[in-house]
Amino acid sequence: MSPLLIALTVVSVIFLLIYFARGRNAVWGGATLGIIVGVIISLIKHSWTLLAWSFSHGTLSRVIFEWIGRLSTEIKRE
Repeated sequence: MSPLLIALTVVSVIFLLIYFARGRNAVWGGATLGIIVGVIISLIKHSWTLLAWSFSHGTLSRVIFEWIGRLSTEIKRE
């Protein structure tokens, strides 16, 4: 595993822990979808590092979407 992949996975887990108290949201949906897609691709390609990449990508992309949604809400208030 590359150091970048390890760092992305750790950051993804940290974001999941931060968003855990908020209940169901886009971050958990992205992580779940990332794991499902990652398992399917990993079984086909026989490369389990793809699971970590998919999990990290799904989680971090949804964190960004959550931030964009929060930012747009703040802009609408002003």
